[in-house]
Amino acid sequence: MTDFSPISDQEQKIIDQALKIFLENSTVPCTSCQYCLPCTVGIDIPALFKIYNHYLITKHKSEFIREYEKIVLDKRADQCISCGECMTHCPQKINIPVRMQEIVELYENIKST
Repeated sequence: MTDFSPISDQEQKIIDQALKIFLENSTVPCTSCQYCLPCTVGIDIPALFKIYNHYLITKHKSEFIREYEKIVLDKRADQCISCGECMTHCPQKINIPVRMQEIVELYENIKST
């Protein structure tokens, strides 16, 4: 490999910027395998992640609100008690309680605007 040359500082900056954008817009890596179910308090975790991921991709606020509000009140993300039981079964090792809180915050932020 005599023609190898390391990336330049400018190229590294571009990579860092792309990574930042990617991480800011990355979806929850849920495959809907349902290993996290049943939730201790009855939350439909895969359904919530599906709605959340769709929003992260489309940024359609009204659609997010409409789909989220279709979920029965006692099955929504704000009911999560952060017990972590679901995480012990998740093959993707998703921090589900943290992601549930993100969904709650998104819902509250959109509703307040």
